Amino acid sequence: MAETRKTLPPPSRRRDKPQLSCNLCRRRKLRCDRGHPCGSCRHRGLSLSCTYSPTSPAETRHITKETRPPSHPGLTERISQLEKLISSFVDDPNARRQAGQFDNSGLTGDVRVKEPQPTNSDGAADPSDSFGHISLRDSKTKYVQDTHWTAILDGIAELKSSVHDEAGRSSELSAPASSSPEILFPSCDPATHSEILRDLPSREGFWETPQETHIMWVGKLYGILSLALIFQGNDECFLEDQRRLIEKFDLKIKQCLVLGRYQDCPPDTIETICGTLNTQFHQSGDGEMSSLVILGVLVRMAQRMGYHRDASHFPHISPFHGEMRRRVWAIIKDLDVMLSLSAGLPRILREFQSDTAPPHNLLDADFDEDLSELPPSRPESFQTPCQWLVAKNKLTSMLGIISDFVTSIRRPSYSEVMRLDKMLHETYSSTPQHLHERPLQKSLMDTSETLLHRIQLVSLYSKARCLLHYRYLAPARTDHRYAYSRDSCLEASLKILQYQHMMYQESQPSGRLYNERWKVKSPIMRGVIMLATTLICLELNYELSSDSTAKKKQIALPGNVTHRLIQALQQSHKIWSDQKDLHHDIPRTIQAIDVIFKKLEKQQNETPKQAASSVTQPSNKGPFYDSTMGMSSMRQISGTDQLM
Repeated sequence: MAETRKTLPPPSRRRDKPQLSCNLCRRRKLRCDRGHPCGSCRHRGLSLSCTYSPTSPAETRHITKETRPPSHPGLTERISQLEKLISSFVDDPNARRQAGQFDNSGLTGDVRVKEPQPTNSDGAADPSDSFGHISLRDSKTKYVQDTHWTAILDGIAELKSSVHDEAGRSSELSAPASSSPEILFPSCDPATHSEILRDLPSREGFWETPQETHIMWVGKLYGILSLALIFQGNDECFLEDQRRLIEKFDLKIKQCLVLGRYQDCPPDTIETICGTLNTQFHQSGDGEMSSLVILGVLVRMAQRMGYHRDASHFPHISPFHGEMRRRVWAIIKDLDVMLSLSAGLPRILREFQSDTAPPHNLLDADFDEDLSELPPSRPESFQTPCQWLVAKNKLTSMLGIISDFVTSIRRPSYSEVMRLDKMLHETYSSTPQHLHERPLQKSLMDTSETLLHRIQLVSLYSKARCLLHYRYLAPARTDHRYAYSRDSCLEASLKILQYQHMMYQESQPSGRLYNERWKVKSPIMRGVIMLATTLICLELNYELSSDSTAKKKQIALPGNVTHRLIQALQQSHKIWSDQKDLHHDIPRTIQAIDVIFKKLEKQQNETPKQAASSVTQPSNKGPFYDSTMGMSSMRQISGTDQLM
């Protein structure tokens, strides 16, 4: 047997020099104090990355367990170290720019939006130009702000793949299957995909492969069917069989949301939640709070999916889907303001939290999914459904700002009130000309939809004026400085009741709004009219409750104005009495008007001559003529003088 010999190095070869510096200091050619970790790595916040290469088995044995540096730190520890490092970027713009130079060419499934070029005088990027991060992965959509640690972490290619791989393995091995949240739909019995499809109306060739259709899309379809039943608008609407069908469809919407795991934000989630929200709000007379709960979920889901940031920031979103996201976001903003105000609560969204552009003035036929670029908007003179949505969005946004202002915990100044009043008027004046109010007899060629759009816009404008000025009704009785607010509030209230009378007449079987009468009786419109009714009752109560001594010190309303207020309440009382079964709040409104009428009757009995002269002899002068805000002169309510 051949004798095994040890291979010796050639005599001329120098002995290997042991590496005493840590790997990072050696790579950077820095002085290393050979600590564990070394001072250089500790100073740079890289303690967990300070590692040494073993030199020889003998030397390695001298490294005890306590002093052995971690050669492969855990992912959690590295992320903790990274968070500390990132926190230093806030105070160091140069470090932030260096962090953004990491290679991110390997990112898939996510879109990392590059920071814009520096625009400030000091060379730092404007923080408001950070658009955040949208992740599309495994049929789930997730948006986080640019300051969120996951958005920053995904921008570092060194850790991105290991994070996703290790997180995936961890979830597969240890994470239990989470159950669907039950706080939103506690009474919703779970259903299978087949059970949900079975309840759809039968139609030949409805789908070629219905089982392959995503369940959230089916939920959106049920929402359309449910709203179609509600919006049929029969006076004898919601007969028992129809009501049961609406409730059945709404249950299917909720089952689709639960089965489709709405909390993961798959496609069509927002539209499906909108379906059950609208059904709940229009169908249930006492569903106000439940509607607000669903609204909160809707807003947060939309923010999670990045609807509040304009799609132009994210190159992977096509022009078609970007435009559809703008339309959906406009609807969500409108729902937030109107439903919140309807419930007497602050709105959720604020203007500074979103930069999503308004929808373009385009018809649905103007663009499709295959377009690489949206066509330019049509001129303002061209009417499209989105034009109305944009105009309404401007007014609801202004209404939200005014609501925030008047409900603020700080005391508002009257100069701010007047500034907002001017902004409100300018916003309403900027709406397209064909949406401005006009006499009904001059709108014979307009569709019922256009008429309703005008009514809704002027109602929003009038409601905003009421909210802005109503606090000055009482002070204006003794202080001339607030006379404008008193006039504006009462003028707007009378305008709303004027439209209530007109809508009631035109929604009769022979009227122009008969086929659209479900919109006339909507909860939103009902809330606007109730506000106006209450404010007129408030003003008349001030007038009727003051004794003769106090009246001498007060600024009384002209006789013609008092006459119009009483006449408006009389007509409103008649309409509310006819609709008292629509909502539980209507009888309370009727009772408030009855109280005013009883006080008026009592005053007339006590001073018949004086009361008669103040109520039945209107003059030609008053605060509602030649309004400084450009509104038309207030007319007595009659069938031919209605404004549109």
